[in-house]
Amino acid sequence: FNRGELLSRTLDSCLRLAIGKEVEFIVIDDGSTDDTPRRLADIALQAPNLRWRSIAKSGPGQARNLGASLARHDVVLFMGDDIQPVDGDFFRTHGAMHAANPTVDIAVLGKVIWPDNQRGFVNFVMSHIQGHGGEQFGYADLVPYTDLDWRFFYTANVSVMKAVVGDWETEGFDGRFNNAAWEDIEFAYRLKKKSQEFRVFYDPTSVAAHH
Repeated sequence: FNRGELLSRTLDSCLRLAIGKEVEFIVIDDGSTDDTPRRLADIALQAPNLRWRSIAKSGPGQARNLGASLARHDVVLFMGDDIQPVDGDFFRTHGAMHAANPTVDIAVLGKVIWPDNQRGFVNFVMSHIQGHGGEQFGYADLVPYTDLDWRFFYTANVSVMKAVVGDWETEGFDGRFNNAAWEDIEFAYRLKKKSQEFRVFYDPTSVAAHH
């Protein structure tokens, strides 16, 4: 299936698992060339808590900055179109942690796993890059419920207070990273430089599958 269909499946999962929770969804379509805008328009008719924008291809950092600037709530949870929550704890965990720690100096990191189904079998390369050493993610070496440093700010499943920066367009992710590579880590590095109290708390009860 194409990227638009993948996004549709992700949104269907998110909307279903967020029932009963105060969650708004903001999707930034970063220069798609398929039927993504039509799909988003159709889903938005049935989901009043979904807002979306289509922009010229600008890279993930610029898309996240726009999405965060549009957010109406205090907590912003970043994820990708190929990140599908496993259960309702995906959202509950982030909300509960920020409610218990209402400070801009904490980010909450959830866990990302490979899909557990026949279509998404885990091959050797997938196991390797998500294994020890952290070529993609370092989860194999992380201790649950501990504070981590800025190197583990993975925007596949991480949340911050919207007020962590004053202006997302100028202080958020660096738009010069026009591909998905290190722009999230560099952002967290700047947050740490701004405040030595900044930390990433790892809570693996928020789980999503990377499709």
